[in-house]
Amino acid sequence: MAVATVNALTQGRVGDSYILGNENLSYREAFGLMAGVLGVAAPRWPVPRPLATLYGGLCSWQAALTGRRAQVNPAMVAVANDGHYFTPQKARAELALPQTSIQQAIAEAFDWFTTHGYVQ
Repeated sequence: MAVATVNALTQGRVGDSYILGNENLSYREAFGLMAGVLGVAAPRWPVPRPLATLYGGLCSWQAALTGRRAQVNPAMVAVANDGHYFTPQKARAELALPQTSIQQAIAEAFDWFTTHGYVQ
């Protein structure tokens, strides 16, 4: 079996996947960081899974009736509640992936969304 070589210029090995993140955060931690960077209050209470599931179903039902995109759907709720965590170690090691602090990434994303009219 041949050993695959990694070339950062070709974006890694063909067929491989890479996580291009920096660190794993729970939703509570992520929303807390976002709130801190943006100078707003973080959400106080988690939404219980059954309530989120109901809301996702209602949003999908409303979308079917109105033809508009659902704000939340059952698939989103399932992903948000599955406790998945990933590591960027492979991308760091094989692609020499540079790391930007989460706070800087949040600030830059907010600026981009504001500049492009997604946030008022």
